[in-house]
Amino acid sequence: MFLSSRLREFRMGTGATQGMVASHLSISREAYSQYENGKRKPSLDSLCAICRALSVSADFLLGQAPVSLSFSTMSPQERYIITHLHRLDRDGLDLMMLILQTLLEQDLT
Repeated sequence: MFLSSRLREFRMGTGATQGMVASHLSISREAYSQYENGKRKPSLDSLCAICRALSVSADFLLGQAPVSLSFSTMSPQERYIITHLHRLDRDGLDLMMLILQTLLEQDLT
């Protein structure tokens, strides 16, 4: 099941413990552990809460994101950027796009 393995993969990639995630979700560590072990499936509301807590899309957790976007294959820098990108407002995202375009153009020359 994609959900259980991706939950574990993403949580470990961020350095969070099961207890930390469970606390953020206001559930027991044991209940969250059952999600990661595939013994229990979260309700839709719980899945949404998990996505918010881990700052990850449901597409990723459910195996719909392309393999190339797998969190476990990213460098720590890439994981940091992806994890925090959603916190930027429109101006911040525009600035990130400009910086990225500039860096990519430098690599091409």
